[in-house]
Amino acid sequence: AAALIAACGPGDAPRPIGQWLEADSAGAVLVTNLTPFWGEAPVPLDSVPLVRLGREAAGPEQFTFVGLGLLLADDRIVVTELATSEVRVFSPTGVHERTLGRRGDGPGEWQSISALAPWAGDSLVTHDQRLRRITVHSLGSGASRQVATPSTGNLAAFGLLADGGLLLYDPGRGYRPGAPPGVQWDTTDIVRVDITTGESAVIARLPSREQRILPDGNTVPLGPAHRAVFAVDSFGFWWGTTDRYDVQFRDARGNLRRVVRRTVDADPVTPALTQRWIQRTLDEVARFNGPEAAAAQRAELEAGPFGTRVPLFEHAFVDRNARLWLGAGVWPDVGATPARWSVFDNRGVWLGDVAMPPRFRPLDVRGDRVLGVITDEDGVPFVEVRRMRVPE
Repeated sequence: AAALIAACGPGDAPRPIGQWLEADSAGAVLVTNLTPFWGEAPVPLDSVPLVRLGREAAGPEQFTFVGLGLLLADDRIVVTELATSEVRVFSPTGVHERTLGRRGDGPGEWQSISALAPWAGDSLVTHDQRLRRITVHSLGSGASRQVATPSTGNLAAFGLLADGGLLLYDPGRGYRPGAPPGVQWDTTDIVRVDITTGESAVIARLPSREQRILPDGNTVPLGPAHRAVFAVDSFGFWWGTTDRYDVQFRDARGNLRRVVRRTVDADPVTPALTQRWIQRTLDEVARFNGPEAAAAQRAELEAGPFGTRVPLFEHAFVDRNARLWLGAGVWPDVGATPARWSVFDNRGVWLGDVAMPPRFRPLDVRGDRVLGVITDEDGVPFVEVRRMRVPE
């Protein structure tokens, strides 16, 4: 069955037409997107931000490594500062209201925040990957409580369901003793943890990342390596791998309910792209581990193997309006931020693309307001809220 949407703009001028095909397949709905509802041209953000944080030389508006962010229902802004393991809360106009926590192992403290979500009115839920625990913090009373998560595995959280289930996955390991050598896909359990009782259950097992395993069990990055991207909706989660434009929606129990596709082919991996990836990767290794480490790794990277197709997308999140955002692939530019994001409604219908300013990484979206972190030419981060000009 074909579903078409058409509308008229001012003066009865024809609007762009969004087209998709919808069919049932083995109990799941298959949505194949053909053209976007907003039109082919990407939607821009305003050049002047509504709110900009980071102007102080010191204090809570000074940022080093911004991790996660939220736009709350009352337009307050929440961001995590990874350098200090703090959660900072600002008013809708950017005035600092409070800072929660700090680096540590005690109650209300964090070592490695892997999730941030609103909960039950005025509460925030976080997950600490290193300490393996959930913290529920009330912004009203200031009270907090902790709930332990499974102690086995290197589990990181990636979102909170409306029923209070926090979803976790294993991001993988760089050492796989006993695994057969060669290029292969790793898999991960999707674990649901109740933030009230701490009860946990595995609800799905899905592909997580492609890697090359050496005979001694060590792993070497592929160029490019495909992996999973994922995001949590109130009533389930999206999961897709970057080698194909098929993104699954699974319900809160892990059952497949919907598959979203786009009619797009991945770009081929060329020798020029491979060489650029090698150099960008070595630059990152030298930055963190020194030039000697980069020199030692060059031969391994140049030996390959190399993939044949560039990743179609590399990042994902679900905004406050239940829309799925997929950031376009940036390979071979290691560490780059996607400049173009495709947006889908909660049915999986492709609404259109959004063009981000240079060096702008979106954190959350509510309506037409986009919260993100942007870095200047010197790498200094600023937190901004900008308006998105969606066609009416």
